[in-house]
Amino acid sequence: MANQEELQKKAQEIYMHIEMLNKEFEQISMQYDVISSKIKESAKLRKDVKGLVAGEGFSKIGSGILVPSTITDDNSFLVNVGRKLFVKMDKTEVDKHVKEKIKDMEAVLPKVVERRKELQDNIQKHMMELQILQQ
Repeated sequence: MANQEELQKKAQEIYMHIEMLNKEFEQISMQYDVISSKIKESAKLRKDVKGLVAGEGFSKIGSGILVPSTITDDNSFLVNVGRKLFVKMDKTEVDKHVKEKIKDMEAVLPKVVERRKELQDNIQKHMMELQILQQ
C-alpha cells in the first residue's frame, strides 16, 4: 500500500517537473521568435535606411497612423543607442550600428536553440520515467 502511494507521489513530482519544463520551453520558444523577428526587422531597417532619399512623403508615428513629412537631409539620423540616449549618425554609421545589433542577436540564437533542445530532451526523459512508473 505504501509502495503504491510512493509511486503516485513520485509520478506527481515528475508530472509537476514536466509542467515546469514545458513552461520554460514555451518561454524560450517565444524568446526565439522575438529575436528572429527583431533580426528580420533590423535587416529591413538597414535596407530602408540605404534607400532613403530626401523629399516629401509620410512618416509612421505608430498604430498604422502616418503623418505628412519632408525629409530635407537623407544622411542625418538620430539613433537611440540605449537608455534614451540619442546620437546623430549618417547612413554609414546607422548601417554599422544596426549590423552590430543584428550580429549580437544572431550570437544569442544558438544558445536559445541549445537550451530549447535541452528542455525537449529533459521533457522526453521525464515522460519516459512517468510511463515506466505507470506500468
